[in-house]
Amino acid sequence: MEEMKKEYYNGNKQEFWKTDLDYPFILYPMNEQIRHQAEKQLGVTLPESFIDLYSKQNGGDLAYSYFMLPDEGEGWVTSFDPIHFENDDESLFTMTQYAGEEGIQGKIAVLWSDFHHWLALDYRKTTVNPSIIYIVENYEQHDIAWEYLEIAPSFDVFLTMLYRKAIIDPKTLKVTYKKR
Repeated sequence: MEEMKKEYYNGNKQEFWKTDLDYPFILYPMNEQIRHQAEKQLGVTLPESFIDLYSKQNGGDLAYSYFMLPDEGEGWVTSFDPIHFENDDESLFTMTQYAGEEGIQGKIAVLWSDFHHWLALDYRKTTVNPSIIYIVENYEQHDIAWEYLEIAPSFDVFLTMLYRKAIIDPKTLKVTYKKR
């Protein structure tokens, strides 16, 4: 079976976010005031490339939503949560709070989660230039609830790892069955 082609993110901010879907939490792009408030609340420095993407759009669905895991498996992230300061709405802050409530330890900033998988900026050993971790629920060991996988040493490297699967043109498919 032929492997589906991967189209990697090329660094163009205009192509990073999906534009054909409504994301109900996005009201405004991130500005300097939001950045400073977020960094103060988190006690960290957000990566410049992260700031650049969020200054275009404050979270939302990703156009490039797949990446490879260290064990050669495939990971996915459908969206990045927005940065805002409302307690009753989904955001980077509320998701980070939920991670703590789920027993995920350490200083992290959650970008996305489905509550079984978590993608986060890892600030456990630094307050600048965090690595990217993928935290997965561990179903095999009862004494370890979460497994922490470093995906990339920095947000910049992580961006180069993101890809989307090429859309297949139905006209190019070969028929593999015959009429009787």
